[in-house]
Amino acid sequence: MDSVILLDHEGQLQQLIERSKQLFSGYQTPATEMKSIKYWLDSTLIKIKAAQMAGDDLKAAFVAGTTSWKILEGVWAASNKPMPPNGSVLFHLKDLERVSDDLKNLIKSLFVGEVRERIESSIHRMGYSKFK
Repeated sequence: MDSVILLDHEGQLQQLIERSKQLFSGYQTPATEMKSIKYWLDSTLIKIKAAQMAGDDLKAAFVAGTTSWKILEGVWAASNKPMPPNGSVLFHLKDLERVSDDLKNLIKSLFVGEVRERIESSIHRMGYSKFK
């Protein structure tokens, strides 16, 4: 969908782009995927909170950091959108409908905040991704 057609001898690529836009707009996250992401994030939340209770910021931040991609998958899944490629995630935040207004700030905190800010941001995102 983000492609720029440079050469199309057969004249088929524009149709392919239009079809991908249709599929994207009608995408529904499969229930099995939602269940899997929810399970992953619920178990991760338990690990982070246990590390916090033990005063182990290193472990809490490690778990938050290694789970960051799954957190993003949860945000996209909860919005019924397929996860974009790594390099397009920030660009495609605009495609999400079921997110809070502070999503960009939370994502920024998750990746470039101070240690405790990253931990708290991950907890907040996992709380959102409960798929209510």
